[in-house]
Amino acid sequence: MNFEHMTPKRFLEFIDARPALRINPEDRRALEAAARRKGGKGKPRPGVRYREREEELRIILPFVYPSRNEIEYMNRYQKSAAKRQWLDQVRFWLMVYERREPGRILGVFRSRVRLKAILHLPDPGRRRDLDNYSYKWLKDALVGYLLEDDSARHVEDAPPEFAGLDRRPGPWMEVIITPKQKNGEE
Repeated sequence: MNFEHMTPKRFLEFIDARPALRINPEDRRALEAAARRKGGKGKPRPGVRYREREEELRIILPFVYPSRNEIEYMNRYQKSAAKRQWLDQVRFWLMVYERREPGRILGVFRSRVRLKAILHLPDPGRRRDLDNYSYKWLKDALVGYLLEDDSARHVEDAPPEFAGLDRRPGPWMEVIITPKQKNGEE
């Protein structure tokens, strides 16, 4: 049976109909809360580890995601392979950070977050178009690790910024994830 496409409400009904299957109380509460949300939509996420403290998180990645111009000139096979490779790189670096500082990096934010990237590119004097750098691949890489979902309901995008001259060689980026409070303040 494929559980990925079940709503939380149907997943709970499935578990309740089979007494041999057990689910821990914390996961049951999360599923019940998801079922109470609008129509009970969304995938059941019993294995999700949420963050204990919701504070600003800064991650430095030793590469920059490709610009829209680079992606447009790829055929669909190249684009798929490049995206898969980029997602794997980001997730690898998340695991590196997690091993370095256990419990501080990985864990899904419960609240809505603001996502911002500061791009450190090798030739800072060159004119660049900010519109060519979108967060699509970055958000896809962070779903399940730091973000519950990459929809506008969960993530607010801040425009990317270009940093000035830096001593570190090569292109790299700083990703800043800031939780939003209920009243919309950071």
